[in-house]
Amino acid sequence: EDALGEIGVLIKARNFLVFQGDVESIARKTPKQLVEMFENISGSADMAIEYTEALKAKEEAESQTVFLHNKLRGYKTERRGLKEQKEEAERFNAALQKKAEVQTDFFLWQLYHIHRDIQEREETTGDLKTEQEEAKETETEKAAALRDAKKQASTVRREGTKAEKNRVKIASEVDKLQPS
Repeated sequence: EDALGEIGVLIKARNFLVFQGDVESIARKTPKQLVEMFENISGSADMAIEYTEALKAKEEAESQTVFLHNKLRGYKTERRGLKEQKEEAERFNAALQKKAEVQTDFFLWQLYHIHRDIQEREETTGDLKTEQEEAKETETEKAAALRDAKKQASTVRREGTKAEKNRVKIASEVDKLQPS
């Protein structure tokens, strides 16, 4: 009220007067001058320093909030990345373990088949040795039979030779006895 009173505006009067030229001078003012005038009338010009300090404090608080928010977002992103790395490491370790199990199964499978092949070959070797022994026995028996047969053949040949000599001798005696 005092500020309006200083510039010549009477508020308490029912019909107050505005002097000629006041409206025109207010209308010609720039927006910045109008703001200054309204701040002077309302008394906010006295609080400009406090307002500026509060605005700075607000901007600092906003920048601090933005900084903390970005920092928190960075932590969340880093945490998410670490979680993904952990999961990847767990998947890798599981894959390594699975690989080791598969390799173990493969080696056991190979050992089983090698053992089975060895057993089959041992059985085959045993069968072949038995057949070889039987063949040797048969060979020995046949060799003995051959020797016996050769002896008999030799004996028969000698007897045949003796018989032939005997026949020749008898034939010559018959020839001698028969007149010609």
